[in-house]
Parts: sequence; structure tokens; C-alpha cells
Amino acid sequence: MEVETVEVNCDGKIHKIVKYHLTQKDTLLIDSLDIGAELAGKVNIKDPAGVPRDVATRIAKCSGGVIAERIFKDFIERRMIEEGKTKTELSEFELYIPPGDYSKGQIDLIIRRKNGKKPMLKIEVRSSFSYKTATIFNVVRYAMSLLGPYTTIVKLGEEIKDFHVTVIHRVDPVDLLQQSRKRGIDSYIVGGGTKEMFQDSQHTMIDDLYQEGASYKIIRPMCEGLDAYDVAEKIITQILHSQRKDNNG
Repeated sequence: MEVETVEVNCDGKIHKIVKYHLTQKDTLLIDSLDIGAELAGKVNIKDPAGVPRDVATRIAKCSGGVIAERIFKDFIERRMIEEGKTKTELSEFELYIPPGDYSKGQIDLIIRRKNGKKPMLKIEVRSSFSYKTATIFNVVRYAMSLLGPYTTIVKLGEEIKDFHVTVIHRVDPVDLLQQSRKRGIDSYIVGGGTKEMFQDSQHTMIDDLYQEGASYKIIRPMCEGLDAYDVAEKIITQILHSQRKDNNG
């Protein structure tokens, strides 16, 4: 696994994203593909537009979601360890991946106290595939959006989480399994938004993303939202604020 920070210049504003290069031997990638194959038998066989998906498509989409979830968890844990050198109270908290409830929608990550296990923050991680846009820089600057809560023909409602994060895989989903097993893949944590941002109509827009009957809350372009490090900073700030509030309460 190779992790690096990539800076995208958006009209003078620097938007930091995090690139994960996962080789075909990385445990994170291997496990994600295995879990994705298992989940493919549990999710709705229809896509957001209500069109049935074959098994291969469902495996690719599910695997992409698991990879996104795992690398974002890894990134936040790295940031918490780094910040924990001076903010020792962060060691009292952990990131937890709860069992998915596919009838109601999955909460990808929960931040909770290690002792009490009570959820403190809920984080949804969305994954998308980009293989036509020439560079990840153009993906962030104009080609794609940060994804928030959505409804579709087959999913009539969704709770807004404390954070919604987007991860981009630079591969055609049709080739995900073959490429992953031959040479690995590149995935990017491109940023996200807070609950308040996605509730603010001045900050978001509604788009069907070329899926009939769908309604996504999005931030476009991506650099109008939080970058990967902004998301991590706000998560850590909320953890510390809640911890100090509990101690004083």
C-alpha cells in the first residue's frame, strides 16, 4: 500500500486529496474483494434507476464500496494517531464498521468511545468510478461531484449522516476485479461535506446523475466542498468537542 497527498489547484485554492495505490498483494484490497463478492448476494439486484444488475456488476460495485470504506477508515486512523501525539484524549475513541442493514441503507463508519460503545459520529462513504476523465485533477476541478444523501426509485429515503465522504476509483468497474488481481488499483479520497453543508441549499444542488428517478444532493465541483484533510480535521474537532462536553456535563 502506498499513500500520498495530491494537491489540486482549483482557481488558486489548493484542494488536498489522498491517493491510495493498492497492489494486488495488499490485504486491504484482497479482503475488500472477498467482502464485495459476499455482499453482492445481499444487495438489491436493481441499480438506482431500477434496472437489474448482473452478478459481476454487483460484485464490482460492492467491492468498490468496501475499498472506499476501508481506505477512508485507514486515513482517519492515521490522522487520529498523528493528532493524538498532542491530543491524548483521542486514544479513547475508535472507528467501527457496523453490520450493514441493506433494507434501510448502510452506515459505513461510526466513531465511538472504546469503553461505552455509544456512537458519536456517523460517516457515510460513497464510491464512484472515473475512467474517462483524463486526470484526477480534472475530476476534482469540474468533472464530478461530492455525493451526499440520495433517493431513487428503489430507495425512497435516507438519513443525512454527520459526514458524507466521496472516494474515486480510477478504473472501469467492468475491469475492477481483473485489474485489481493483476496490478492493483488507484483510489482517491477526494473530500466530502458535513451534515450542515448538505442541508444547506445554498451549498448543494440536486442532480439525478443520469439515473432516472434518482435525486442526489451533491456539491459541484468537488473543490467547493471539504478536502480530505478538512474532513479529518472537522471529525477530530467534533470528537474532542463532544469529549470535553461530556467531561463537563
